Amino acid sequence: MRLVAAAEASASRSQALADRAAAILFYVALAAGIVTLLFWWVQGDHEGALVRTATVLVIACPHALGLAIPLVIAISTSLVRLLEEEPSLMWINSHVRQKDVDEGFAKGSVLFDGADGRNYMVHASRRETRGMVEVHTKDTDILYVLKGTATVVTGGTMVEGKNIAPDEIRGREITGGETRNLVPGDAMIIPNGVPHWFKEVQAPFLYYVVKVR
Repeated sequence: MRLVAAAEASASRSQALADRAAAILFYVALAAGIVTLLFWWVQGDHEGALVRTATVLVIACPHALGLAIPLVIAISTSLVRLLEEEPSLMWINSHVRQKDVDEGFAKGSVLFDGADGRNYMVHASRRETRGMVEVHTKDTDILYVLKGTATVVTGGTMVEGKNIAPDEIRGREITGGETRNLVPGDAMIIPNGVPHWFKEVQAPFLYYVVKVR
């Protein structure tokens, strides 16, 4: 949306000219259609009047399409110029091949990191055994399960929590909390600051994680 808005804001002379010409053509085509309809209707050929009117309007359509070309060129040029001025926006075209995704799930890896000003990361996650309790103080986790099953506990109180990195806390277990069983096709959102624990895992447990900050 940001790119489109910026492109539209930088309207060129050719775009303005195309807009004016298209408006004129619209009224010319409409007038020609009305005249055609009235003429043949008065002649008593009602069916022919409708057919000829439709023909006139259809013929005008390709000309309107041709006038749209300068508009497309203007917006495309603006988009290119914007990307040249702000290279960080190029990440919108990020793409990971199936081969790399498969390799990522084979060992668990980051598909997209938080570089270039992104406020999210995408992980290809793999679990073979139960894990430690995790708390991400800034990142919200969005999970989507591909394979395997797991029992996840969320909320409650973390036991023996320790900071292992900035904004990351790990603990031994959770007391209280809510237990859920995840299966392929399930999705789950874990807000930042909420303790969560993969208490039991049927390996291999494969799932996408989108971390949003």
